[in-house]
Amino acid sequence: MADVPLAFLTPSSVDSEQRHETASRIKGVFLYASSRGSSASTRAVKSKNSSQHNQSRKAHRNGIKKPKTSRYPSLKGTDPKFRRNHRHALHGNMKALKEAKEGKRETV
Repeated sequence: MADVPLAFLTPSSVDSEQRHETASRIKGVFLYASSRGSSASTRAVKSKNSSQHNQSRKAHRNGIKKPKTSRYPSLKGTDPKFRRNHRHALHGNMKALKEAKEGKRETV
């Protein structure tokens, strides 16, 4: 009875168990076909992308802290001409401090 096409199955020739088996087989084939992308109208609903509920409370439980700042911020990305001049200026300042400490230079 399993090889008989559905068109030839009438309610009188098939008992309820066979009808249920055939229906479940058809349903399985349909679900397989829909999961393969053949039927756009039966695709599963996509899950939600995000939810911001409770995120603020969670963040405040440990406290929202300011980012740590370094004593000397990086000069990465600054103008190369400025960086060269800055390096020479720092060297001159250190030289002047050293001379002032040794007594070779008057402080203002």
